[in-house]
Amino acid sequence: MGVLMTIYEDFFNFSQLPGSRHITIESLSHNGVPVHPLQFQRLLRSHSVDSNSIVVLYDRHPLGLFSTYALWIFRLYGHNTTFFLNGGASAWHSFLTNKNNTNNLLNTSKIEEKLLMSNGGDFKAGWIQDLVVTFDDLLASFEPTDEGDVSAKVDIVDAQKPEVYIL
Repeated sequence: MGVLMTIYEDFFNFSQLPGSRHITIESLSHNGVPVHPLQFQRLLRSHSVDSNSIVVLYDRHPLGLFSTYALWIFRLYGHNTTFFLNGGASAWHSFLTNKNNTNNLLNTSKIEEKLLMSNGGDFKAGWIQDLVVTFDDLLASFEPTDEGDVSAKVDIVDAQKPEVYIL
């Protein structure tokens, strides 16, 4: 079964795709730290997500800002059939503005009815350690060069806003 999930609180009630379920970033992490695996498992099961469900995440940001973070959390806990909707809700609204597409849509109430009829899911959360690097791991990746400089054995990307990034 496929599951659509939106990640944005004030956006859900009037802009969701048919049959989608709503989760918040706060239900996935607290202050940037992912929730406990059992809490994540309980959340997904409450939305009838099974281990083999295909989950498509979307939000209102065209680049899927929240969805991308949520995707990493889903994968961190072992749900590997999770994807995000390219273009997010904006792509959905663009689709709806075309009358040909709107006229050809399936009966959305039937879609929602089928998705909402399902019982709790059976997803079992794990922890994919390969998706996490500790601070100690990062420090260990640095090595001195012959010139006395230090270089990293890994590529490090700072995802902060340009005005926050300090050279």
